[in-house]
Amino acid sequence: VAADPFAQAAVLPAARTLALTPSNRRPYLSVVSASRNDGYGGQAFERIRNHIDWLCFFSSKRNLDLELLLVEWNPPHHRPRFQETFQQSESACFLRVISVPPSIHSKVSSTGPLAEYFAKNVGIRRARGRFILATNPDTLMNEALASFLASETLQKDTFYTTGLRF
Repeated sequence: VAADPFAQAAVLPAARTLALTPSNRRPYLSVVSASRNDGYGGQAFERIRNHIDWLCFFSSKRNLDLELLLVEWNPPHHRPRFQETFQQSESACFLRVISVPPSIHSKVSSTGPLAEYFAKNVGIRRARGRFILATNPDTLMNEALASFLASETLQKDTFYTTGLRF
């Protein structure tokens, strides 16, 4: 019987998580994003920095109680790590960086360097919020969405989406 690779992913050492939020804090919303510093799409750090800054802006402007979990999946050894890059940022409000090492990646994925949905699940599993928004690190929230989320009217057992028409 093969060992469950997710069991190992579920018990990543605490040292691999950069916690800029109090460990006992339970925010209204956890925003989960996943990426890696491999140059995909160009200017990855700038796009992630904009994502963080924008969320922090709306968090402050709308009094939106959130945390951001940024999952760094399978980080290349020759590139700066998210923990190093975003640790000193003044605008890294409510940020936790979770790093999933290549050894875990090699057990769960053979289709490319970023297993996006595995990575997001790692973040979702560690989220402290009452509700979770899984998104991409180059997505910017607009005023209407920020206002809606800040109203704290989300319902349990409900799936929300934007941009889709049924």
